[in-house]
Amino acid sequence: MLSTKEIDKLIEKYQDNDDLQGLIREYRALRFMRPDPDTPRGYSISVHNSSSVRMNKAIEQYNKAKDCNISRDTIAEYAKAFLSLLGIKNPESVITKLEDVDYNQLVQEYGLTDKRDIVWMKFSNDYYLCTVACSNDINLDAVPQKGDINEKKESGRGFKYNTSAVIMHNLGLKWDEEVMIIPLTCIPDGLSRGDIETGIGNYLIAQGVPILDYYSHNY
Repeated sequence: MLSTKEIDKLIEKYQDNDDLQGLIREYRALRFMRPDPDTPRGYSISVHNSSSVRMNKAIEQYNKAKDCNISRDTIAEYAKAFLSLLGIKNPESVITKLEDVDYNQLVQEYGLTDKRDIVWMKFSNDYYLCTVACSNDINLDAVPQKGDINEKKESGRGFKYNTSAVIMHNLGLKWDEEVMIIPLTCIPDGLSRGDIETGIGNYLIAQGVPILDYYSHNY
């Protein structure tokens, strides 16, 4: 496996070879699509009951976010830069209120193959990035101020509040009403929307962007 410095040397050495440059950029992108080996598994996946791994990571990222000032526009540019590494031309980003999200309209406007072909991000009202996810299930679920994070669904199966809702509740944060959407207009052969979700999340982390639900894009 080539290191980042070795890749940069290859890019500089073969800067006049467009085909090779493209292959090197794609190789660099693929490296970010490997899930973080430290991603919690088994019992540690949950933020409910006594599991604390993901919550401890959220606190670490929250403290980091307070010390840096990375705008949503910068995050969008990083995401698009990653897509460019994959050879996706003219990637775009959309910032809109959750209530205005129309998946069918996104399909028509961006020529998507499937309405699930999007990567989306949600933020606190301080613009801290909380979650990187994909598919047509954008949400701003929240735990009521006096709610029980371990409350079960009416069916009795599973918890009522998702991971990001619990993280936001425990950190005392509220959602911004706008979400960011990255339409995946062209998913390269052999890759899935989930691969690109993982790649964008890990690429953002590599650029120094704190993510409160740090492991969200690895599942």
